[in-house]
Amino acid sequence: MGEVTFYKATPSICFNFKKVEIDGKKRYTYLQASKELGEGISTTLPSKLMVLDENYSQINEISYFTDKENTNNTNYEKKLDSHDYLYLSDNHYLLAGFEMKTVYDFPSHEKEAFYVWNCKIQEVLNGEILWEFESIKNPNLYHYCNENTMKIMSHESYLDYMHFNSMQIDPIDGNLLCSFRNIDSIIKLDRKTGKIIWVLGGIGDEFGLTEDQKFSNQHSISFLSNHSILIYDNGCKNKKTRVIVIQLEEQNKTIKEYHSYDLNIISAWMGSVQAINEEKNTYLVTYGVGNNPYGFQELNLETLEPITSFKLKENNSLYCVNKIY
Repeated sequence: MGEVTFYKATPSICFNFKKVEIDGKKRYTYLQASKELGEGISTTLPSKLMVLDENYSQINEISYFTDKENTNNTNYEKKLDSHDYLYLSDNHYLLAGFEMKTVYDFPSHEKEAFYVWNCKIQEVLNGEILWEFESIKNPNLYHYCNENTMKIMSHESYLDYMHFNSMQIDPIDGNLLCSFRNIDSIIKLDRKTGKIIWVLGGIGDEFGLTEDQKFSNQHSISFLSNHSILIYDNGCKNKKTRVIVIQLEEQNKTIKEYHSYDLNIISAWMGSVQAINEEKNTYLVTYGVGNNPYGFQELNLETLEPITSFKLKENNSLYCVNKIY
């Protein structure tokens, strides 16, 4: 049995609780959905980033991403995404958001109005935007939207053709990796320009992944100690949820090492994986949405032997669980 060290009732759904150490100070952060639960993409709630100090007292609330064109207008469909963020200091963070846009160059809808959610990622320091990425400024990404997404989202007023869900800073070159569920891809962005450096997976894959190696509708990306990328592969395309470890040769755009661990489940939505002890192959796996016996487990990936298991009540689900020290 675990012991509850902190509990807080919130007015709406919360996501991605993290602990961050900044200059010897502790910060606890999470995304809290706005009260307008009918707004936004059907699978992404508009949210705000909540920041607590070491005593769990709230010290900040970030509700909107910054608008370059009109910094005073912060209340018109420029909400934060409910999936992920990176809190680097009290005045320095990376945020993801979405906004409604009308485009005229979407494939099969050229020269006619087509409505999409523009995915925007920003790095903000002292209130100033250091750089930003906008998906609609990269029209080649329209072609990467998988066919299943087009069918599922056909009833939406605005197409969520990217669906951001995870980000990590590369510890070697300092650039940013981002996971986009609806294009089955991980994209590396330049943290000075916001430009795309490369694409891993999906239709636009640049690394020569085979069809068996490719992930689909993935979540939760992070780096291991040897610079391999750890991925929670929902595997909706092949009906097989896996944990994947890929080590890249980035200069030549080839795969150096590839490992896949079948979880023997199907998790259609959400989910995460976190390395706990790489030498012992111990990982914390959150199973997301699906007919799964547990909400999360700490286990050995080779044997699937559990160390800790947590069961949820029926019809409940977890987006991700983070083990903090």
